[in-house]
Amino acid sequence: MKKIIKKRIEQSKITGVLNLQSMKLKILPELPDMLVELNCSYNQLITLPTLPKTLVKFDCSHNQLTTLPTLPDTLVVLKCNYNQLTTLPPLPDTLVELWCVKNQLTTLPILPNVLELYCSSNKLTTLPSLPYWIKTLDCCYNQLTSLPILPTLPDLYIFHCHHNQLTTLLTVPNYLEDFDCSYNQLKSLPTLSDNLKQLTCHNNPFYTKFANLITNNTYLTNNTKQTIINIREYNEKKIKL
Repeated sequence: MKKIIKKRIEQSKITGVLNLQSMKLKILPELPDMLVELNCSYNQLITLPTLPKTLVKFDCSHNQLTTLPTLPDTLVVLKCNYNQLTTLPPLPDTLVELWCVKNQLTTLPILPNVLELYCSSNKLTTLPSLPYWIKTLDCCYNQLTSLPILPTLPDLYIFHCHHNQLTTLLTVPNYLEDFDCSYNQLKSLPTLSDNLKQLTCHNNPFYTKFANLITNNTYLTNNTKQTIINIREYNEKKIKL
């Protein structure tokens, strides 16, 4: 294993890419200065060294980390899923993808320019303000009771907030295509866009009110049974309820 690691480190000095995934590492070796990509997932790491200043992609998922070091200003993709993180360091303006699934996070840092956020299965009670151009938001399996303002997000097309404690959703973005708000405490849904292709909203108090809106447009999951809900018909009848 040591020979393999040494060989990969030498190769990374040329390619800028170092893959140390599944090496049973408890500590990382000395890292080359000019690394662009580093994958040290599926190890037994409990701490990390200072990261190379040139790093663009970093994956440290499936370890035993409780903290992360300062993130380089060049970082675009960060994956730190399945650790024991309670906080994240400040995020660089360059970061586009953040994956922090299955940790113990209670808050998130400011999200300067994140376009894809995957923060499910944590202990979040609130989310920070969302970047204007965010495209994907998956915050399911948390303890959220409210959400930041959503209607001003023109590019948000995937939004999953199931398994939280939400009681209201005032509005949703006009171009949303995939919306899952199941397993919450919602008493109603806001007006939905005709662009919506997939709506999952079962296990909410309001759900049984709209059982009659079964036609042929966008599917809505009801436990293991799949039914169909027509979004335009839903919007019209919702006003009368």
